[in-house]
Amino acid sequence: MVHRNGPPGASLGNTGTTSTGPGQRLASRDRRQALKRAQRLITKARAAKLCYLSKGDRVTITVGPLLVAHVSGVHRCGSLWSCPLCAPVVRQRRAEEIDQAASVVLAAGGCGLFVSGTGPHRKGDPLGPLFDLTAKWGELTMRGAKAAELRDRFGYIGSIRALEVTYGQPPFDNGWHPHVHTLMLFDRNLSPAEVAELRAFLFGRWQLALHGKGFGDLHPVKGVDVRPVYDSEGLSEYLTAVEGGWGVGLELARSDVKHKGVTPFELLGRWALAGDLEARALWLEYEAVTFGRRCIQWTPGLRRRLLPDVEELTDEEVAAAESEDLVCVTVVVDGWEWDEWVEAGRVGEVLAEIEATAALFMLMAGWLTAGPRTDAMEVRV
Repeated sequence: MVHRNGPPGASLGNTGTTSTGPGQRLASRDRRQALKRAQRLITKARAAKLCYLSKGDRVTITVGPLLVAHVSGVHRCGSLWSCPLCAPVVRQRRAEEIDQAASVVLAAGGCGLFVSGTGPHRKGDPLGPLFDLTAKWGELTMRGAKAAELRDRFGYIGSIRALEVTYGQPPFDNGWHPHVHTLMLFDRNLSPAEVAELRAFLFGRWQLALHGKGFGDLHPVKGVDVRPVYDSEGLSEYLTAVEGGWGVGLELARSDVKHKGVTPFELLGRWALAGDLEARALWLEYEAVTFGRRCIQWTPGLRRRLLPDVEELTDEEVAAAESEDLVCVTVVVDGWEWDEWVEAGRVGEVLAEIEATAALFMLMAGWLTAGPRTDAMEVRV
């Protein structure tokens, strides 16, 4: 049954355009669906196995003016680490929140320091030991009396920390590469001398932590990188340039679309689409190490302080809330039928058919030329 409705409220409250063409978007969706199907076969996580299967008797697909189908009434695991379907949605929301928080601090005359830290690693090293140490970056580098003195003197507000994992590729294949990105926020602008002082302090603390766990020496330049953020325009001076812009929030949160090595989802794709057994083993190692770990973490109370009016949703809630502001066409299907499509790998095909049918209905009703109408119409198919 297809219903054409008036304009109800939006779940996330924003609209936008994309530079991605329809063909690219469909290919990307098909790929994510294929990766999810492969992950569901080998994952040990119950939430991942259930993700995108129906939650009850009905599954609802809505289509709006952008002609993009959105699905509700299904399980969502919300994993930023390992879900090909949930990760892009959740990471995008977190990136927007980070950008908003940074803007608040910059507008008040403060600044940020974009800090990246890594450790020595070689091909064949297991992921777990260095990942576990990297996950403790904050407590290992910014604790103690000297750290407290620096925080007070520099007007430290708090930090947003994001973990990232990539894998080396030829000709410099040095195995797993876990690293941390931290946006440190201050209530005033720091001088170049103060930035250098803090960088030296962080470098020393991080090197000490690595030595304590048997790791070697840090790279003198790449081991700890600290770059000031004084205004939003300054971000382009050092952050990766991509089409459509690349803010500090995207740099922290969207590791799934950066290409400074092979991403874990690319490893999953090498197995799912090409049968690469080594890539399968690496993916399983990655999923086991990251399971249950926090990917993006704010200093306690920082988000509430900087974004008091922005609703705080869990990762699962963000994934489930994926929607458009305006719903033009609604399709309701039986849960069992939806699950059959999921298991057969036909979701991308079905959603594309629904989008094409919705476009025809909206064109016939004048929605795509004259804008949405408030009258209701029900179409049975």
